[in-house]
Amino acid sequence: MERYLSTVLLASDGSDDAKQAARIAVDLAGKVGAALHLVHAWTPVARAAYAYPGLADAYYDPSVFESDARATLATAAAQVEGLGGTTAGRHLAMGNAVEIIAALARTLDAGLIVVGSRGLGPVRRLVLGSVSEGLAHHADRPVLVARGGEAAWPPASVVTGDDGSADAARAIDLTAQLCHTLGAGATIVRALPEPKLPAGRDDALVQAGSAFVRRAVPANSPGAAPREALVGQATTALADRAIALAGRFGRRPAIVAAIGDPTALLLDAAAAAPQPALLAVGSRGLGAFSRLRLGSVSTKLLHAATGPVLVVPRGHGQP
Repeated sequence: MERYLSTVLLASDGSDDAKQAARIAVDLAGKVGAALHLVHAWTPVARAAYAYPGLADAYYDPSVFESDARATLATAAAQVEGLGGTTAGRHLAMGNAVEIIAALARTLDAGLIVVGSRGLGPVRRLVLGSVSEGLAHHADRPVLVARGGEAAWPPASVVTGDDGSADAARAIDLTAQLCHTLGAGATIVRALPEPKLPAGRDDALVQAGSAFVRRAVPANSPGAAPREALVGQATTALADRAIALAGRFGRRPAIVAAIGDPTALLLDAAAAAPQPALLAVGSRGLGAFSRLRLGSVSTKLLHAATGPVLVVPRGHGQP
């Protein structure tokens, strides 16, 4: 299989979650032969008041904060080396962490950004904010958010959403390659909205290609599909897709097709899959039903998932 990760970018802030991110980054970089770069972004945080105003200038001496930041970066590099990894580059910058990390990922042409889930280091004045969520929304490279502790990696299974969009297809493509690399199984989940019938008429959900569309039909028409038929139709289509993807995944993925909230279905599927499980979704995906926006799903998963989450964005330059 063609190497899909030539560069992995590890964003670290010295927190416990960042240590878990380091384990993941070292493991993946080692297994695929990727160059591992390390970045730490820092920002001085203002204090509201001082007992002695004359101390403000000394307190805000940038060199004080930069010294702390360099120490954090050095500690992160030592963690990488302690895990058996090597860093191809170490990057330190002052400014907005999300912007710095996203820009560096583009410069390095990184195939993956690995980051802890909270983005808050032990040095309280080096607050990075909600870096993981910011990267998941704004970076144009896949972002793997580490959480769940040492027991969460490597995953035994990867659960990914499929709403029929190009964004979901990119997530499935990366998921397949990760499954090959990690020897993990896969589950593909498709969420369907509850059919709603306008007052005074009956509707049928019919399949057009791979998408379901709504078409008005006379009441009591044999073509009016009940919920069971809709789920059955989606299950058949998803089963065919799983067969077609078996070669890319190394084995046939399990499938889940159901009417319900996409986030809840993904979380339930991850809980039912062999443990530990990695959740993977496309960002800002828009499938056959406009309400199935994976952008909002990715946000909910980042808040609700207990294990690692992979968010695969729309590629750089793509509409």
